[in-house]
Amino acid sequence: MDTMENALAAFVETSEAIGAMVVGRDGLVLSRTEGLGGDVDAIGAIASNALKMPESLAEQLDAGKVVQVAIQLEQGLAALEFLSDDYFLVIVAGADANLGMIRYAAKRHKVKLAELL
Repeated sequence: MDTMENALAAFVETSEAIGAMVVGRDGLVLSRTEGLGGDVDAIGAIASNALKMPESLAEQLDAGKVVQVAIQLEQGLAALEFLSDDYFLVIVAGADANLGMIRYAAKRHKVKLAELL
């Protein structure tokens, strides 16, 4: 039987990310992979708050729902990908990350991850 942890591990392997986690709109972490540094509970809460501005922008532009938010960092990449209205994927990748590969992996694994919610 597939578990959320197995599905996240498969996503990380495909995307070559450092780690990933599934977070609720409330900022609570539902599941995560190993390899994520820092306080994962704080990361979940911050990621939840980070979605508010792009969602406000999308609303003002009358452009539909936010699908993905990518944040380029000096030493890597953080991406947020919605799995449902209530849950999203937080992806953390290194400086050599390929955003195209991360987007491909998210598209490939998104349905399975959403089914496990």
